[in-house]
Amino acid sequence: MSAPPTPGVSSPRRPLHAVDRVRHFWQHISEGRQIDELWSQFTADARASYGFYMKEVDSEELRIDRGFNRWFRIAKTLFWSLLMKMTPARRVPVARGVCDAGDVWT
Repeated sequence: MSAPPTPGVSSPRRPLHAVDRVRHFWQHISEGRQIDELWSQFTADARASYGFYMKEVDSEELRIDRGFNRWFRIAKTLFWSLLMKMTPARRVPVARGVCDAGDVWT
């Protein structure tokens, strides 16, 4: 007759294969939701965030430009809006990271 399991001591697990680990990881981060549900949640969050960060922007100023210049101005405005809503303690590392990234590209 075998001894009853000891509390607090678990039996050894068998190692998971790579596919099982990826499946477990996906279940963990997606909380079991389907991809279409995650995508609709992502788009709703993106629209809400965009509206939050762009609400202080003069939309007439953004309509002046066309093409790449307009895209660049929107991206720049969104970046500055995002940066200025951060606390100074968070702004400094982000600004440093942007500067460091600029150094890599030059």
